[in-house]
Amino acid sequence: DLLNKALKTRKRASDLVGIYDSYKLLSEYYSDIDEQELSASYADSAYSIAKEVKSLTFKEDALRLLSAHDTSYIKKYFQISDSLKRITNESQNKFIYLKYNFDKATKE
Repeated sequence: DLLNKALKTRKRASDLVGIYDSYKLLSEYYSDIDEQELSASYADSAYSIAKEVKSLTFKEDALRLLSAHDTSYIKKYFQISDSLKRITNESQNKFIYLKYNFDKATKE
């Protein structure tokens, strides 16, 4: 199975981002074929890697997968999702502010 081969290769290379992607894909695959225990196990592994690499987007994604199997993860999912939205909005606002001030300064 290609997904498991990719996971083994990524583990040998200590590629944490790749390992996360493999766990995520395996979780989604097993969910699609109604193997919920395997799906939940891979989702849990994805979440562990997401915490290790300290990626909010990975955590959000892994928690989405986990919450499909265990509703106790939903609160954490929404907390991280809201944090990511707030960070994105703050970044967009800063960019708009800088662009406005730059445009204003170049016109003067």
